[in-house]
Amino acid sequence: EFCDRNKLPTRQRLSLFADVCRAVQHAHQKGIIHRDLKPSNILVRESDDHKPMPMIIDFGVAKAMDRALTDKPFFTHFDQMIGTPSYMSPEQAGVGPMDIDTRSDIYSMGVVLYEMLTGRPPFQAESALATMRKVIEEEPVPPWVARRRQRQQGQRNPKSESRNPKESRIRPSDLDIICLKCLEKEPARRYASAEQLAAD
Repeated sequence: EFCDRNKLPTRQRLSLFADVCRAVQHAHQKGIIHRDLKPSNILVRESDDHKPMPMIIDFGVAKAMDRALTDKPFFTHFDQMIGTPSYMSPEQAGVGPMDIDTRSDIYSMGVVLYEMLTGRPPFQAESALATMRKVIEEEPVPPWVARRRQRQQGQRNPKSESRNPKESRIRPSDLDIICLKCLEKEPARRYASAEQLAAD
């Protein structure tokens, strides 16, 4: 909403996204995995010099990597869904014991990036269960292919339309590679850290 309201071109959206990656990296360095990264959990405020500053909120389902987050015991059950279906990683959406680490947040960041570029998450369905099945089983359509299809169907997407001729310097294939690396089904094939994602 912030990007759309301010009509940010792709380059500025990517700069803002890199700041979000750095915030996620900070949480990871503190030993916290968010587990529910999505646009509604990323707020943007403007600093005194009008620079956008993202803030990550709602650590309600966060997981500590090496210590307890509170002094009260808290357990998630074997069959309990944690996260938002369109934004959760395949390992979160799967059935069985979850092996969640920081790369699960990297996947969710990839979904946020995908939505910044196309206006919608890569997987959506009529129900949470159907969405989770898509997350586990289907490969995402590359973001620039999704944009082309939207144009062909007459669905102009103001969220992802380029507004600056200089943006031609950003090669769509580069953005595809970055976004799709985040969305790999296997965690080992994703970025190892949010810092690496921000650097790319």
